[in-house]
Amino acid sequence: MTRLSARGIRHAFQGREVLAGVDFDLSGGEVVGLIGPNGAGKTTLMRVLAGLIDPGAGEVAFDGSPIAGLATEARARAISYLAQAGAAQWAVTVETLVGLGRLPHLGPFRGPGPADRDAVDRALAACDVKMIRDRPVNRLSGGERARVMLARALAVEAPVLLADEPVAGLDPAHAIDVMAVLGARAKAGAAIVVVVHDLTIAARHCDRLVLMQDGRIAADGRPGAVLSESNLAHVYGIRALTGTAEGAPYVIPLSRANPT
Repeated sequence: MTRLSARGIRHAFQGREVLAGVDFDLSGGEVVGLIGPNGAGKTTLMRVLAGLIDPGAGEVAFDGSPIAGLATEARARAISYLAQAGAAQWAVTVETLVGLGRLPHLGPFRGPGPADRDAVDRALAACDVKMIRDRPVNRLSGGERARVMLARALAVEAPVLLADEPVAGLDPAHAIDVMAVLGARAKAGAAIVVVVHDLTIAARHCDRLVLMQDGRIAADGRPGAVLSESNLAHVYGIRALTGTAEGAPYVIPLSRANPT
């Protein structure tokens, strides 16, 4: 089932066209890696998909209904968004911050109930931050804070999760753990989009890759097909060593591609 779709998305910023007619579909049960060079339009597309910025042209729909017509609370329950390098300067506890992910589910004058507390517990455990639930967020390391912000996004338990660079700054073990968490959410039926710069992480943990270049989609498909020698050279301008280990692909950038 297609949970999120975008048609003809265009967006300009300060006179520059950042998205130039993007079509995109996302179904439940898949992790889609959004990849591409810096400035390709990945974060802008994520913000358009989340309903945080309006496209200059085109439309985004959730389950067939335009998200522009959804009430703010309904959209927040349907689409959870983890911003790039999410910051938290408040001296609140980890548990309190993660609990903010349940706000879309709380009615007026209603505090969190057992279902909300259970959702927070599941998110804390999934991101391996349960043991620091009582620590102030502004006293965490960068990696700990990144996992806490992901836990807040997971606590929403939305059918669509958009995560912008959730493994940036994480050590290799926690990066693998985070991608495993996202994969488990997808297997449970959620639709996941994740912006990733590490091509091996993308290749090994995403069901599908969408490669962006200059505000357009240059390739969309299985990781092995998208991360072809020609795409790596043309879009990223690199030569890379590619292969398979333990049944999944890897990509090791080697050098700049020779200009043609």
